[in-house]
Amino acid sequence: TAVVAAARQALTVSTCALMLQCCRHAGVPELEEACLQFALKHFEEVSQTEAFLALDAAFLAHMLADDRLQATTEEVVYEALVLWLTGGRPGRRLSALSQLEPAVAAEDDASRSVHHESAAEQEEVGQLLDCVRFGLLQNDYLTERVM
Repeated sequence: TAVVAAARQALTVSTCALMLQCCRHAGVPELEEACLQFALKHFEEVSQTEAFLALDAAFLAHMLADDRLQATTEEVVYEALVLWLTGGRPGRRLSALSQLEPAVAAEDDASRSVHHESAAEQEEVGQLLDCVRFGLLQNDYLTERVM
């Protein structure tokens, strides 16, 4: 339709993840697939947007596991996942997330209580990590940033 064609033309790095979410919720599969293809092709840029951080875990896992995902290195994929898991707080290591929870809660004026991950949340993180191809990470990166 003309609306789908117009939306495809308006698709940019900054609008992609938000349009993707809207299409998923509105049930517009043709445009959803176009957004997904764009996000996979421009993953490095799209993963740096605020809307990327709002993607739900199941769909993020779907994206990360998609063989069409284009990134210069697997380190980029891992860093995007860490950014998503930390809510956009760059420079934090995934292995230190459990130790950061009190600091994260203290930073949030709305909540002073420490959040402890439920078993379901831990399983969700595990499923997301399963999407990272750790064998493709450089050894020095693996030891310095991941472990």
